[in-house]
Amino acid sequence: MNDMAAAPTTDPSAWDDLIRRAKDDGSFTVTQAQVLEVVDIDVERLDQEIEAIRRLLDEQGIALDETVDAEALAAELEAQAAHDAAMHVNEVLADPLGGIDLAADD
Repeated sequence: MNDMAAAPTTDPSAWDDLIRRAKDDGSFTVTQAQVLEVVDIDVERLDQEIEAIRRLLDEQGIALDETVDAEALAAELEAQAAHDAAMHVNEVLADPLGGIDLAADD
């Protein structure tokens, strides 16, 4: 990966717009979600990608907000747990005995 990892591949102006918005609103900060909207990340090289993004942002005087939205994370985890529970119930209802043959002689 090169230092241009943060350059979007679909819309070259998206990165510039992200930087401009962070400066215009006076926050001089972008969130991870905002970056992911405009940058294609190679997850196999995630650490290097993030470091390159930090450098590019730093060059523009912009900080990367890496805090986690606890409420959003909790809601996502709760939704996933509900989904997993529903899937488990459906699996049990589809085969309540889990393959046990009650007619088998021991």
